[in-house]
Amino acid sequence: MNAYLEILRPVNGLLAGFGVIISMFIGLNGIIYSPLLFFAFIAIFFITSAGNVANDYFDCEVDRVNKKYRPIPSGRITLKNALIYMYALFAIGIIASAFINMYTLIFAIFSSLVLYEYNTIKRNSPYGGIVIGILVASLFIFGGLAVGNVISLVFMGFLAGLCNIAREITKDIEDIEGDRGRKQTLPLIYGAKATSYLASFLLFVCIGLSLHPLITSMFGQYYFITIYIADTILLYSAARLIYNPTKYASDVHQLEKIGMSMALLAFFVGII
Repeated sequence: MNAYLEILRPVNGLLAGFGVIISMFIGLNGIIYSPLLFFAFIAIFFITSAGNVANDYFDCEVDRVNKKYRPIPSGRITLKNALIYMYALFAIGIIASAFINMYTLIFAIFSSLVLYEYNTIKRNSPYGGIVIGILVASLFIFGGLAVGNVISLVFMGFLAGLCNIAREITKDIEDIEGDRGRKQTLPLIYGAKATSYLASFLLFVCIGLSLHPLITSMFGQYYFITIYIADTILLYSAARLIYNPTKYASDVHQLEKIGMSMALLAFFVGII
């Protein structure tokens, strides 16, 4: 894969972009066809991608230990070019948000600043994963701002944010050796086992909350089928993480991504 494409982690950007589109559908209680969908997708895809580049830029020393294959530590992209690339991606995302409305423009600028500053926060605080969780939740708020209906999306945003905090903790367990002496993380402070319990607890809470739309008939029958698959994946992830956090953290954080993707799909099919 081309290094400049790889550093974007395009799957993350695509998931975020589709998440915003789905949130817009939910906000309008149905599927729509509008140029706003295109601009919302572009805005979130590029801002998310810029955040991923920023993460690799600021984490280049850690990645030389944990993930030498990544574009910057492997020498395929220089630090200078990564920085220019990051600013360009942020700019494209912010410009795209301006074509929706003033609220999404302000939100995009604010989110971009938080994404950039997050890399300072996570070095000096073990709670950087909470910032990422809030940013993931904000995808649904962005979608609500785009269609003028934020209130109905708060629950989905909270659920997505909580699940992503669990995934960030899992990633910190995976990176525990490379982070030692370079960053403060929950696994380094409290140990991998203790934090695996926390991540698993958050996943259990997410599974429980995912049943709320069934009780309130918020979504249709297809939601039940799809969320069952998502919850099964997340439940298996939690059990595997508790069993041996340091051994399985790498596999589990990929499984969590799949589970979150299935949950996103469940939100979509639920409004069909």
